[in-house]
Amino acid sequence: MAGLDRERLATYIRNKMANEKLSLRKAAELAKCSPATFSRILGGQDDEYMPDTATLGAIMKWLNRDLSDFESSKRPATKTLEEVAVHLHALPDLAPEDARFIMSVVQLLYDDKRNKNAAKK
Repeated sequence: MAGLDRERLATYIRNKMANEKLSLRKAAELAKCSPATFSRILGGQDDEYMPDTATLGAIMKWLNRDLSDFESSKRPATKTLEEVAVHLHALPDLAPEDARFIMSVVQLLYDDKRNKNAAKK
């Protein structure tokens, strides 16, 4: 494997925990990992921890994903807000008008953050 995108893995884990309203301890139990291991994985790119093969296998099974989904080479080179909109509209339990509303909030927050960053320069 070219390299593990630990930030992407951590994001998937956080999203699953949020969607299923799981504590770190419960999520770790369901994924058959220790809470300490889960906590280190959730550190993402900022943490130097690299889980072993068995741990990654257990987490992939829990996430219902393939390890190749988290190859660093699979991360898009550029990201756009349009991609966010596409993903929002693809959510099965989200009505189109709700996706548009959420996207408008995301756009406002993004613009605000971009303007504040520009003002700092």
